[in-house]
Amino acid sequence: MDKSCKIAIVTLYDNINIGNKLQNYALQEILRHYSNNVSTLTYTEARTLAPIIGWKGIIVSIIGYPKELAKQKKAIINRLKAFQLFSSQYIKVEKAIPFAQFGKETNDNFDLFVVGSDQVWHNFFDSDEDLDFFMLRFAEKEKRACFAPSFGFDNIPMKYKDRYITGLRGFNYLSCREENGCKMIEELTGKKAVLLPDPTLYFSKERWETIEKKPSFNIPTHFILSYFLGGKDQTIKEEVTILQKESNLPVIDIYDLRYPEYYVTRPDEFLYLLRRADFFCTDSYHGCLFSVIYEKATKVIQRRDDVGRGMNARFSTLFNQLKIRLNDRGFIQCSDDLQNIIEEKRKDVDEYFCTIFGLV
Repeated sequence: MDKSCKIAIVTLYDNINIGNKLQNYALQEILRHYSNNVSTLTYTEARTLAPIIGWKGIIVSIIGYPKELAKQKKAIINRLKAFQLFSSQYIKVEKAIPFAQFGKETNDNFDLFVVGSDQVWHNFFDSDEDLDFFMLRFAEKEKRACFAPSFGFDNIPMKYKDRYITGLRGFNYLSCREENGCKMIEELTGKKAVLLPDPTLYFSKERWETIEKKPSFNIPTHFILSYFLGGKDQTIKEEVTILQKESNLPVIDIYDLRYPEYYVTRPDEFLYLLRRADFFCTDSYHGCLFSVIYEKATKVIQRRDDVGRGMNARFSTLFNQLKIRLNDRGFIQCSDDLQNIIEEKRKDVDEYFCTIFGLV
């Protein structure tokens, strides 16, 4: 195969989410096995998926705690800068342009477009423009590929059903990160989709250790690492507090604006902390994945949506694939053949790309 072919990754792109950055990096590194020219498309539209300070928090801060709001804003800016620096070091990106400008020129500049991983087919902003972009509608059909994309929901919204059908039928090879997503693809298109793991799982702990970076703040010898994307309701707070009291260990919470020195933790610094933590508490899909890779004592605490429904269904395929279960205290329990299972998943990735690149 010609390793000079130009490949573009199309994924959710922001500078706030640790898992998003690490999966982007992982997919890039996998594709570099096949090409010397891999980069990620970026766009000018604001598409940050992780809310930083809710309106209620902003109003309370303005009325009663203006200094606190200023400190939080500074922490947010510093986090963005830290993530941008990580991206500049590890992810090759194309110049950002508006969605509307992705067209013939972009198509002509690349030999292949790979959309994935993450929830690229969720259509978070309820927009035809977003959905068409992540379905690669701007590219010629023979240049469209996907790798372990996720819908992030169980049913296609009716008003977008036809658009999803048209978009999915534009791919010669289909894959998905979740079992239910594979089922939805087959129901919509009649085509089989390959169940593939998140790209972060492709690399070993030793490979991830090569990009670890020590944070600038002081790290205790023993500690609990806490990482909650969905905020911490009372149940989560209580669970973490119980573990803290039982272990008598301090907590490093890298998603809490009250601790700005922790909040600016970069993706590579997260890996450094995770490898050294005694315990890890999370509601993050990628956090859970890395806890498996790093073989950490991990407590998965259920995130709840705005109406109080549990969201652990996000992990069901991951747990089924890797034969993971949660014990009665919410700690991950892995099977003895975990590494063999992971190795088989890596082979699935190689086989899928060999098919796409005509190497079989």
